Amino acid sequence: MAKTRLQVGDILRDEKGFPRCYLVKDGAYYFKWWNDPLTRRVRYYKDPDGNCRTVAPQARQGNASQVVYWEKYDETKLSEVPQSIKNELRQIAQKTNELLSSDNPEKFIEEQGIQEYSLKLNRELSLRYGQIFSAKVFRALIEKDSRNKDFKNAVLKNFSERSILDFTALKDKVSIVVSFGLGWEEKYSQATPIYIREFLQDIKSLGLHVRFLKKNPWGSIRSNAEMIKEQLVDELHTKRDVILVSLCKGTPELLLAESKVYSEGAEDIQGRIIGHVNLSGMLGGTFYSDKANELLLPKLLNPILKLIPLPSAKDTASMYGAIDFMRSDVVEGVIEEATPYLPKNLLYINITGAPLSSQVLENSSPMIPVVKYTQLGKLTEGANDGFLELPKTLIPETISHNQVTLVIDSSHLLGDGVIENFRLSEERVRRSLYSSIIGRVVSEQEYSN
Repeated sequence: MAKTRLQVGDILRDEKGFPRCYLVKDGAYYFKWWNDPLTRRVRYYKDPDGNCRTVAPQARQGNASQVVYWEKYDETKLSEVPQSIKNELRQIAQKTNELLSSDNPEKFIEEQGIQEYSLKLNRELSLRYGQIFSAKVFRALIEKDSRNKDFKNAVLKNFSERSILDFTALKDKVSIVVSFGLGWEEKYSQATPIYIREFLQDIKSLGLHVRFLKKNPWGSIRSNAEMIKEQLVDELHTKRDVILVSLCKGTPELLLAESKVYSEGAEDIQGRIIGHVNLSGMLGGTFYSDKANELLLPKLLNPILKLIPLPSAKDTASMYGAIDFMRSDVVEGVIEEATPYLPKNLLYINITGAPLSSQVLENSSPMIPVVKYTQLGKLTEGANDGFLELPKTLIPETISHNQVTLVIDSSHLLGDGVIENFRLSEERVRRSLYSSIIGRVVSEQEYSN
């Protein structure tokens, strides 16, 4: 917005008719509604030159200006403002005061009587209060479940004690089977971005036998499910119990393959799968595929294809073929097909991320351009991890009620995240997290050394 010299009583409005900024005589205060999808908050801007300016979304201080959150509607500073303007400012103040509950999402949940975090609720809260607020409600609702809270506390305890569990003694008894996400495969381990390399190294460091499922990194869910089914059966025929680990698109692929294994009724492998770790699972498709299909504009993906932190730039062209099999209706159809055959008592551990602060945009994450493009392109209004909208990163309860979930302040990559000031960019923290996850699965089993 260009500089505009204002007189007392003048008002500028945003596209929705709310006061964008207002000059108050004493102190030259401007009330500003910052229309940022991550956090919708009112700020006041003090400019001694009497100019209304567009300001950056992050709070900052300088010699001539100060930008802060407006945490309370202060009517004493508006004594000379016309009543009609006061009424309009009160509308913003009401939104702001409600938004203060973002600092106490548990209270907000109680006051609003929220029982379930749905896709509809995610979008409504995000539109009204911003994506950060919505994600905080998502986390708070999840942590109301004592199992999730206990698991988080155990993870934090291991972080504090610098504890990294070693499962080498169980190497002949338990194996980890990994289903990668779109574009990932083990052979890229030295050429891929650091977060992918770190994941490979961290999983191997646990001391267990690890099997990375071979599949087409750009293949459809159904074709890959067929490819990995036989590998899964082969692993289940060993003497080891199996812990499944899946990332993004690897989750529906593994669920479909697993359902095919169980539907064929092989009695000798029943009960051999003891847990499934779901990392940023794609359980509802991607919103950019939905949007591209809806608008019939594949060119919509061009900017994002150049930003996605995938193994090889030349492979981004293969993403065009992913539009069809990464739509929400396709993914949800796969989950619906698989659900009847999946064991209802299997333990699922969901590790899911979403911006709970601005830290993802302030660090060196390769997902920063994706997150920003998602906002600028308005591909979705709901809180998301850059690719997937909440809560479609969680295993549906129609599959199993036996779930434990941990929410991280992160992007889709998870490794760029923070858990209560513990940064997953630190190897010790990251490996402690993975060892806590695997420890949670094996704790339900009885193994003798």
